[in-house]
Amino acid sequence: MASKAPTLRDLEDRRQTATLLATVRHLETSSIDDALDVLDLLVTSNLLARAEREGKAEQLRTLPKLRSAARQVASAMEVVMGTPQATEDRLVSLAEVWNAIEEVVPREKLAAAVETIAAFIPQTDDDAAAAWRAELVKRYRTVQHFIELLLEVIDFRAVEAGQQVLAMVRTAAAMAKARRKYDRGDVAAHEELITGSWRPLVFANPDLPAGQVDKAAFVLCAVMHLHQAVRRRDVFAAGADRWSDPRARLLEGPRWEAARPRVLAALELETEPAGHLAELASALEGAYTRVLDGLGGNTAVQFVGGRLQIEKLGPAAEPPLMKEFRVLVDGMLPRLDFPELLLEVFDRTGLPADFTHISGADSPMEDFAVSLCGLIVAEACNVGLVPIEKPTSRR
Repeated sequence: MASKAPTLRDLEDRRQTATLLATVRHLETSSIDDALDVLDLLVTSNLLARAEREGKAEQLRTLPKLRSAARQVASAMEVVMGTPQATEDRLVSLAEVWNAIEEVVPREKLAAAVETIAAFIPQTDDDAAAAWRAELVKRYRTVQHFIELLLEVIDFRAVEAGQQVLAMVRTAAAMAKARRKYDRGDVAAHEELITGSWRPLVFANPDLPAGQVDKAAFVLCAVMHLHQAVRRRDVFAAGADRWSDPRARLLEGPRWEAARPRVLAALELETEPAGHLAELASALEGAYTRVLDGLGGNTAVQFVGGRLQIEKLGPAAEPPLMKEFRVLVDGMLPRLDFPELLLEVFDRTGLPADFTHISGADSPMEDFAVSLCGLIVAEACNVGLVPIEKPTSRR
C-alpha cells in the first residue's frame, strides 16, 4: 500500500500479479471493516448519544410542570388521608371530603394536575431506556437510507445466538424499503426481541390505528439489536478482519487433531471438557453468590436509574520494603545505552537478516542493522530522526 508505482513496475510479472491480488484482497477486507466502524460510530455517537441527550433534556423540560402537578395532587391526598373515618355516630360524605379538598386545591387545578401527570407518566412499566428510545425513533430517517444497502453490500452471517437478530434485521430492511403498512402478525416471528420499552413504541403508537406496527420503532429496535450482536460477534461480516467470525481462526479437522494433544498439555486440560466446565460453572456460581452477599453493605456500588455505578478506586498502598526493593533492583541493572542493547540483541538473534527488499533481493544498504536500530530508537523514544542522524548527538 505504501509502495510507489516505479517500485511495483520493477517487480517480475508473477510477483506483480501476486502483489496486485494481495492488495485487492486487503482493500476488500479493509473496506468492510471501515464500513462497520462507521456503522458503530453512527449508532454510538449520532444515534444513541444524541437520543440520550435529547431524552434527558425533555425530562428536564417537563420536570417543573410535573413537580407542580405532583405537589397539588399530594396536597389533595393529604386532605383525604387526614379525613377521619366514618363511625356509627358520624358519617363522612363525599361532598364533605371534596369541600375540604377544594379549600386546599380548586377542583379545576386538581383535574389539570391529574391530566399533566397522566401525560408525562407512561401507562406501562417502561424500563430506564424508555425516554431515549422514544427520542431514537424520531431519527428513523437516518437509518432508513442505509439499512437495506448495508445488507446488500456486506455479507452478514451469524452464530446460533445471532440468528434471530439477523432475521429481524432482514425483515426491518424490507420494511424500510416498502411503502405498505404492517400489522402485528407481520412481525410476530421477531416479537421475542421486542422487549421492555420497545413494545409500546412498536405496538402501541397512539397516532396509528389499533393493531398497526410502528415501522420506524421496529426498524430502530432491529438496528440496536444488530449493533449489540455485531459487537458481541454473534453477528459477523464475511470477509472482514476486525469484525469477522472469531471462530474462523480456530484450527479444525486434521490440523486440530494434530495440534490437540500439545494444546491440551500446554493448558493442562483433560480430553473431555465436562469436568472442566463443571468446575468453571461452580466457580462462577460462587462468585455471583459472593457479589450478591456483599452488595448490601458495599457503599462503593450503587444502582442509579437501573445502571450500575462503582466508586472510583484510589491508589493502592505500597507493600512494605517496596522502596528498598526498587533500589536493590536498580543497582543490579547494568548501565548501558539503549542502542547498544538493541545491537547486541540483533547480533544474538540475527533479526536484521529477516528484513528483505520488496523486490525480493537482499538489501544493498551498508550497516543496515545500525540504521534499523536508529529507526527503532527514534520511534520508541519518540524523539524523531533528527537527533538520531547527528553523529555527535547523545540522548
